[in-house]
Amino acid sequence: IIVRSINPKFLAWNNISSILRQATALGLVACGTTILVISGSFDISLGSMIGLVTCVMAIMLNAGCSDLVVAVAAIGMCVACSLLNGGISLLFNAPPFIVTLATGNVYLGMALLFTKGYLQTVYGKFRFVASTQLFGFFHMQFLILILGFLAVHFILKWTRTGREVY
Repeated sequence: IIVRSINPKFLAWNNISSILRQATALGLVACGTTILVISGSFDISLGSMIGLVTCVMAIMLNAGCSDLVVAVAAIGMCVACSLLNGGISLLFNAPPFIVTLATGNVYLGMALLFTKGYLQTVYGKFRFVASTQLFGFFHMQFLILILGFLAVHFILKWTRTGREVY
């Protein structure tokens, strides 16, 4: 109410849409993290994992790889990193906090190694999801976020694994 009274454009659809688009990535990470937190575990390597994956995505896009190949590779890398975290924790019976603290540093080091410490730019590339609008006003990113929320809800409420998490 206060912000609305200061700036009447705050509740305009363009501003709300911009906020939702910017929150999509964090919202999707929160979806997966929700299951971990409910189970009594957590992953503090997520920031470094996202950094590594986005660096590799930028390198692949600049090398001329297609958007689909880059997206599949990014999802595969995230799954592989998460499986590595869980596998190390289970194999050595180590607390996930310690394991993900260590692997977070490994992922950060790998990102620095791959980029040689230089900024990677991808201007004008990989814009399909960000620029696609459904019905002329509803951004594809927000649809993906809603599907992520629904998937986590379905897993937690309707699957055996989801009910065992509690």
